Amino acid sequence: MDPKVQQKIEKDKKYIYFPIWLLELYTGDIQLLCFEISCFIGYEKTLKLHKGDEIQKMEAAGKYYNFEYYNTEHSYENGKSYYETCPYLTPKVCIDKKILSQFIELDKSEFEGHCLLAYFALRSILQKQPYKRITNNYLLSRMSGKPNVDNIENLPKDLLLYSKRYHIDKLKLELQRSWGVKFYSLKNHGYYVSIVLDKKTLIKKAEELRKRNQQLKFKLEQESLLKEALEEIKHKPNS
Repeated sequence: MDPKVQQKIEKDKKYIYFPIWLLELYTGDIQLLCFEISCFIGYEKTLKLHKGDEIQKMEAAGKYYNFEYYNTEHSYENGKSYYETCPYLTPKVCIDKKILSQFIELDKSEFEGHCLLAYFALRSILQKQPYKRITNNYLLSRMSGKPNVDNIENLPKDLLLYSKRYHIDKLKLELQRSWGVKFYSLKNHGYYVSIVLDKKTLIKKAEELRKRNQQLKFKLEQESLLKEALEEIKHKPNS
């Protein structure tokens, strides 16, 4: 096999993609949610396979990703249902397959599950961008599967507690400790977040951007004042 083709296959097996919308399925059981996500991924893979019937293709997809479907027919139907009802152009999450597998195979605490939801959310927000400015409401909305900032009152009950400062700070601290996420808070509204940049680089980028924005704001204010002054001079009666 061509080494480039083999490399592409290995990358395809390692990284998985799924719509953030699937997080709407979360009802408090992170293990179940991750399994349902695997059903979606498995079904999507069957659409690219040509040998066998639907069930055989789903079994082949499970082997490809090393997902275990205890009831292949049921998993296929669930994956198909999610695929067909998924909103068009919903943001995607790209993660290492090992992360999803760990949460399917191992028992995790409720807080660990919430950290995973937050990690999914940040991945869907950042996409290929090295960093981005967000708000807590934006993060929480994505954690519940919503593409845009939603009313916090619509959050699932066990995520609603993160609308409180203590709990959201605890969540972000754990994301920094265990998930490789970096945050840089601003004095005003929002904060910067990155997964690929180190903390120092994130701070530098954020401050450079803040400085450019201040300069642009100052320039626009100057232009506005100049325009007002010229208009007053234009309409000032001759003495």
